[in-house]
Amino acid sequence: MAKLNILRVFSAFLAKLFLLGTTLLLFLNILTGATTSSILKHFYWIETECSNFPGAPYDTKCRWTNYGICSVDGSASTTCTKNQAAHAFSPAKNFDNTQNLPENFIDHQNYYYYTSRIGWAFTLIGLAFLVFSWVPFFIMAISKLRAKKSMKAVFWVLYALATVFSIIGIALSTAAYSRGRNHFHDGGFPARLGTNTWAVSWTAVFLLLFNIPFLLMALAKWGLAAPYYNMFSRKANPENHPEIVDVEDPAAANATKSQANYLSFTPVKETKEVKEVSAGSAAVEHHDADDTLY
Repeated sequence: MAKLNILRVFSAFLAKLFLLGTTLLLFLNILTGATTSSILKHFYWIETECSNFPGAPYDTKCRWTNYGICSVDGSASTTCTKNQAAHAFSPAKNFDNTQNLPENFIDHQNYYYYTSRIGWAFTLIGLAFLVFSWVPFFIMAISKLRAKKSMKAVFWVLYALATVFSIIGIALSTAAYSRGRNHFHDGGFPARLGTNTWAVSWTAVFLLLFNIPFLLMALAKWGLAAPYYNMFSRKANPENHPEIVDVEDPAAANATKSQANYLSFTPVKETKEVKEVSAGSAAVEHHDADDTLY
């Protein structure tokens, strides 16, 4: 029993750790390229040599992020185009002209445009559901409310939606950018994927799935019977507050018993002499002891 409790506590700790880690990784995915003054300057989806394309905004290496196209200095993004959330990856639309672009980018420009943008949007929705799932998760972890079953159902619905939307979003982004890299290579242009962004994205997917058994163990532990108090009722949990039994006072018990015996006493049968005395027709002898009564 002790080993089982230790396992449940350890599972609850890992569940919290993995849930927090997944949330942070999805934030990094969403914020890829949001700024060039922090660690995010090393996050991007795809990089190529833009000097090969006359319509490109930069004549050096450039990379696509979630917020624009950026020039590259070493391994960091430097100057970027105007920040715009869900910036599309579609070279035929991003550049002023299509000269030297591989034919696939021209023929399927809408595919790249919508796939990359929808992928970002789905990942954002998945992150939102994951953040919302923290509310019932912490309520179950620290509260003794009787509504734990309903909270558990709410958590699993939110977590399932977060998992589904995140997987779909990251899969769409993978399809767009990996296909784009392949067609850059087919056209004879160097291109590579951003290791940091891809690592955090698919690690987040892995943790979402890997954390399920630990969440099951943690929620099973928190679903065990626990004392509760209802602020609208004075009734307490009978398992934790047994019924109070009154202890009878011995003196009071004896007095009650004597009174009962007195009330149940059968009077002496009334004789003829007693009737005459009661009626005053018979004389009653006087004794000196009777004076002590007055």
